[in-house]
Formats: sequence, C-alpha cells, structure tokens
Amino acid sequence: MIFAAVMMLALVARLPTLAQPLLEKHGFRQTWTAYTALIYHEQGIDLLHPELPIFGPPFFHPQEFPIFQAIAAIVMDLGITIDMAMRIAALLCFFATAGLVFGLARHVAGRAAAWATLLFFVASPFALVWSRASLIEYLATAGCVAWIWAGIRFREERTWLLLVLAIAAGSLGALVKPTTALFCVLPIGLYRVAGEGGDIRAWLRARLDPRVVALLIVPGLLATLWTSSSEAYFQNKLAAAFLAPSASRDYYLDLGVYSFRAFWWAWAGVGFRFVYVFAGPFLPLLGMAAIAARRERTAFWVGIAAALVLPFLVFFGGYRRHDYYMAAISPLAALVFGLGAARLVQAVAERGRRPLIGLIGASLVAFIVLFVLTSDYWLPIYDPVYDAEQILPAASELAALSRSDDLVVMVGRRYDPSVLYYARRKGLLITEENASEELYATLPSQPYRIFFSWDPAVDPIGIMRSWGWSGAVGPRTYEVGGAARALERSAVLATDDRTAFERAAVDGRRLGSSAIDVRCDGVAQSLPVDPAGVWLLVHADAETRVSLSAYAPLPARAVYVISPQAIGGRSSVSVSCVGPGSMTIDAMTAAPPPLR
Repeated sequence: MIFAAVMMLALVARLPTLAQPLLEKHGFRQTWTAYTALIYHEQGIDLLHPELPIFGPPFFHPQEFPIFQAIAAIVMDLGITIDMAMRIAALLCFFATAGLVFGLARHVAGRAAAWATLLFFVASPFALVWSRASLIEYLATAGCVAWIWAGIRFREERTWLLLVLAIAAGSLGALVKPTTALFCVLPIGLYRVAGEGGDIRAWLRARLDPRVVALLIVPGLLATLWTSSSEAYFQNKLAAAFLAPSASRDYYLDLGVYSFRAFWWAWAGVGFRFVYVFAGPFLPLLGMAAIAARRERTAFWVGIAAALVLPFLVFFGGYRRHDYYMAAISPLAALVFGLGAARLVQAVAERGRRPLIGLIGASLVAFIVLFVLTSDYWLPIYDPVYDAEQILPAASELAALSRSDDLVVMVGRRYDPSVLYYARRKGLLITEENASEELYATLPSQPYRIFFSWDPAVDPIGIMRSWGWSGAVGPRTYEVGGAARALERSAVLATDDRTAFERAAVDGRRLGSSAIDVRCDGVAQSLPVDPAGVWLLVHADAETRVSLSAYAPLPARAVYVISPQAIGGRSSVSVSCVGPGSMTIDAMTAAPPPLR
C-alpha cells in the first residue's frame, strides 16, 4: 500500500505535463522516437523493420531495437493522442524501473534502504523531467535493473526460471540501449554468494559456470548482432552513414577531448550537472554509503559504484552532450544514495526519536532546496505548450504549403526531425554530418518535391540548384523538381536552363532596354512587370541569394520567373539580393510562367 501511494504521488506530480508537445527538452530526440511509434500505430508493429522517415527513402532505420516504440504504439491504439501516448509509455517504463530498483535494494540492503532508494529515484528534479519524456531510456533501465536483480538471485538459488528471467531482462536492456547495459555485468559478476569460498580459484569457479557465463554474455551477444546489422545498413546509406555504430565511436568516446586537462574540466562539468539535478545537498550520503558498503556485500557495491562511474568515463561524449543520458545510471545512483541514507537513519535512530525526527525534517528541507535551486530545469515541463524554438509554427507552415505525400528536403537544423514529425511529412534532413556534394547529386533522382529551410538567409539553400527548377511558395518553404515537371505552387521560380528563357522570349515582350545592376546589400529595387508574368536572365556570384517580391530568397541561378501570383496586379515588384558583389539582370521578358 505504501509503495502504491508513493507511485500515485509521483504520478500526480506528472499528470499536468502529459499533454505537452514533445519539445520542452531535447525535442529532436523525443520526436525521433515518437515518429517510429507513430508509423507502428498507423501501419502495424514490425520490430525487425522499424522506420524513421527523416533520412530519405528507404525509411528503414535500425538504429535501436524498437521495443519502446512498439509499447507506445499499443498505447496509441487505445485511442490516446500521439504525444500523450509517448509520455504514458515512458511513465510506464519509469514506474517499472522504480518497482524493480525498490525490489533490488530491499534484497541487497534491507527495507530502509529500499524506501530511501525509491524516494531518490522518483523524487529528483531529473526524474520529474525525464520520466515522462518520449525516450527509450527507462525501458532500458527497467531491463538492466531486472537483469541485476534476477542475476544475483540466480547465483544464489540456481533455478532455471531465474536464469531465463535474467537473460531475458538483460537482453531487453542491451537491445534497447547497449550503452546502458554494458557495465551492469559488474555487480552481477562481483556479487559474492554464501559458501562461495575465499580463494581466487573458488571465485573463478563460481563465475566460469556455463550458466553464469551465459547470463553475463548472451544479452551482449544479441545487442552485438543487432548492432552489426545496423552497421551494414547504415554504411550503405549515404544520407545516414554517419549513424553507423563505427561512425559514432568518436561521438560516444569523445576522442576530441585530447587534452588531459580539458578532459577533466569537461568531466567535472558533467559531474556538476549530475549533482545539480540529482544529488544536490544529499552528496554527503556517498560517504555514509561507503561506510555501509564496507560492512556487507562489499564486492556487489563495488560493482554498482563501477557501473555508476564508468559510463561517464567511457561514453563521456554522450553524457557531455545530453543530460538525459544520466537516466541510464539514475537507478544505480539511487541505490547508492539509498544505502547511505539507510545507514544515516540507523545511526541517528540509535540516539533517539528526536534526532530522527530532526533528520526527516532536514531531508524534506533538502529536497525543497534542491527543487528551488533547479526550478529553471524542471518548470518548463508545466508549460502547456513549451516551444522555445518555434517548431510548431514551422511545422504548420510546412503542412499548409505541401501535400501529405510530398517528400521534403530540410536544411538548417541539425538532427531535428521535430518539424517533419509535427507536419506529418517524410523526407531527408541535411545535417552537418551528411552534407556532401555526393549526396546532393543523388537528390534529383529521388521523388522530393518540397525544400524547407529554417532560415533562408543563412541556410545552405544553394542545394536547390541540384534540381532543374526550384521555386518559393512561402517564407521558408520551396518547391523543387525537374524541367519536365510543373512547379504548381511556386510564386517565384528559378532555373539554370538559359534555353528556357530563350524559348519564353520568342513569344514574349522585352521589358527595358539595358542591363540592370542590383547591389547585393539587401536594399530592394523596383522592377517593371507585366500581369502575365516576367522572366529575368541574370548572372550573379554563386553565394548570392535573390529575393523577388515578398517571397523567400532563392539561390543564385541563371533564370528567374515571377508569376502572376507574385505580381498580384501591380506594375512593379521589388528585387534584392545579399552576398558578394552585385547581381546583373541582363534581360527581362514579359511572358507567362512555364507550363504547369
């Protein structure tokens, strides 16, 4: 009953946040996970063929084993809205981890440590934020904590049921997130069983039992098999090759931190973040935990401490870049702090009731202080729509100016599928990692129809020159295609096909008698136009961006067409450019846009 009450209080604190869009923190990763779950909901669950439609067709994306996404899809099938279903699935995994870490703590350290561990796990600012985020983290931790608990119980009781449960749980954790599971073998392997013997031979004999070996390595072998298949796929997909496990090595290991001094300063920064959102004023409990660990199950607690610290060192790149990575070690941290708290309570209780009441009061004050100091971290989750980067307006623009079956190329926001997710569009993100002339050369052969730029003033919109034609349809949305295809929605169009201008000029009417120089300083000039449409033959530096009428700028190209839609019955329109030097308009012809 007490456990259920604690879980209910934890749920009540999170209920007001479940309807919030997946954007409050690391929206790129939350929507990344949600998109696969959404496709499962719409098309059915296929664990061996997950899709993520953000790196171009084919959309198969075996980066992580998609069990969490499948769970979320089942929640969606119950009629719950998409974003809320993702948060509910995350909460289910979080509460499963809470129950498992409570049981593990009770098994290895007693009831007092179990309750303290549970409190530290569910009540930190970190847990408040990430327990309801659209992430795989807490499904991985549930599997790993169950692996440790069932694993040490198997080593005590040697039953086949516990062995199967332990291997299944470890496989779940390792498949969902191998970096979370890797060091969990340490507390299982170091755990000493009664009657094991004290010499090295007995120690090795107990751990070289084939069943114990299988318990420790089968989850890792399954994760390695999945990772190997991912490697083969991503290495052969140009747009996503940077996601191949081998290509992510430097990202996780952070080999760029080449200076010993720089590494330790950076590691100290990560440690401070952990203290800030998790431990705060409870940090002295680590000393009490060390005292308690010396008295019993010392080897097990050494394994827990190692599994807690080593991920920081080995996968430092991930922990340095993303605070949610700390979810992987949060159950182990709660175990250590719970052990220290139990030891402190025991020491204080021996002095009488009054000191114990004082300790409880001090603990409540410490939690209040922790939440006050970290209010900037957790308060945004209570905003009904927290959208600091204005993802939702961008998604609304893209959805309004494209069709549901249009494939989109998007530039300007590294690693961020949020716009594609909320616009319910599929396409290709051009990131710092996959941008290359080789990739651009493949774009015209793919059925892309829409090009979206976060900020056309600075983004590499010159990519649009890969297609025969391109055109602006809104503030940040463009249309692209080949010469044989009409750009149906574009108000201003551009191409490098000079013969298109010559064909239009045959039946057109020349406007102006001399070339016009437009300085690329962003200052607009007026051009005479014809209601039927105007063709411009120009030359400009390759870095130039040309703005016609009030539409989004286009990259430097040889020919521009201003449609009647952009003219709107006026006798003149504005033209401006930014970039090096100036743009010269060599000729202007009044003629209709190309056939659509």
